[in-house]
Amino acid sequence: MWLTSLLILVPLRLGLNELDLIYVPYLKEALKLTQTVGIIGGSPRHAVYILGFQD
Repeated sequence: MWLTSLLILVPLRLGLNELDLIYVPYLKEALKLTQTVGIIGGSPRHAVYILGFQD
């Protein structure tokens, strides 16, 4: 049984000005993991938090 929790944040840039489509399948696989809490991103004054996806 775990007595403490750990949150690991991995900073990534997945494209220069917009999301590079080559990363989409990998992001979907990461969101399928039960350990994933989501993805946060966006630009200044506009934050986006992604919890899941729908095909």
